[in-house]
Amino acid sequence: MLSVTVGQKVREYRVAHGITQDEFARAGRAYGLNWTASRVSELESGTLPVDLSTLIVIALAMNTVGPFSLTTVRTLVGDSLVPVTKRWSASVDTISGLLSDGHGLGAAEVGAVVPDAERAAFERSYDPERVARFMQGVPPKMTMVEVADLTARGATLAEKRAAKRLGVDPQLVILWAWREWGTSLDGRAQQLAVSDTPQARGHATRELVAALDAVIPTAARASRADG
Repeated sequence: MLSVTVGQKVREYRVAHGITQDEFARAGRAYGLNWTASRVSELESGTLPVDLSTLIVIALAMNTVGPFSLTTVRTLVGDSLVPVTKRWSASVDTISGLLSDGHGLGAAEVGAVVPDAERAAFERSYDPERVARFMQGVPPKMTMVEVADLTARGATLAEKRAAKRLGVDPQLVILWAWREWGTSLDGRAQQLAVSDTPQARGHATRELVAALDAVIPTAARASRADG
């Protein structure tokens, strides 16, 4: 039964990552569901019916409170049919096909997020290996929400240069700097610089890049720049 399968996966995920039922309920409420800890308990026991909208919120909640990973409806249901209405269920592939505009992204998502020209540019530049390296390089226990918040501003010139030196995505420099020092690479360099000169900040930055080199996982690396 789908509700039992989903409930077991939610409980396994929650327990594995030290998330309380109350924390999971708060994440669900943030996305519009009237959840309490007892409601989550019903979900985990398999007694709470699940439909498509509930499954989407469950995936969003797991991505919000858990460590960085991408939980999807497919992760939750596998090959099981998803209840869309009281009289009709469909596979994830069928639902995805109904949402697709033929370009690999959902029509509603594309219309809400990026114009066609930007979408086309994204598809041309999409690199699965780079995405995989990025996923493996995200600091442990960092949630998707934290990643999105920290990287929303984009990388500075110093962060881009550090990323090139380390062979990683510039966003990983942002994330690891925050994990290590609670601030950006530029901010930490300014704190450590012995004087307010470009030379002093540059020296501090080089030392910080060396520190990042020691903690960023090898699996996140591409190729290092010479020099």
